[in-house]
Amino acid sequence: MDSLRGQGGIQMLLTAEQEAGRIVSAARTAKLARMKQAKDEAEKEMEEYRSRLEEEYQTQVSRTEQEAAAKRLEEETDGRIQNLKESSSKVSNEIVKMLIKYVPLLEHDPQYSSLFLMSFFFLLPCDFAFTLTSRL
Repeated sequence: MDSLRGQGGIQMLLTAEQEAGRIVSAARTAKLARMKQAKDEAEKEMEEYRSRLEEEYQTQVSRTEQEAAAKRLEEETDGRIQNLKESSSKVSNEIVKMLIKYVPLLEHDPQYSSLFLMSFFFLLPCDFAFTLTSRL
């Protein structure tokens, strides 16, 4: 009887060992699956974070380029305005002299003289118009 019990005990131990092996194997498989899932989720989060940073960077680069273009355009415009002011100041006295010379000739024809004067007052800057009226 003892030998039967010994045989049954050994068989039971072998069965228990096999069952423990299956449990450990299943636990390893589940652990590997969880690790793979965690890795996939981490990679997905990293990719989302990377794409968000890239988008922010591109927005900032675009904004910087727009600001630089606006600044360059403003500088060019200021330069052109300065050139126009310099050019107009060089010829302003000549224009006033020319107007003073030719306005009396147009006095004989009132229709053209008023049209002529009005067109020049609208075309000239305020300081020219003031100079012209003060000399007439």
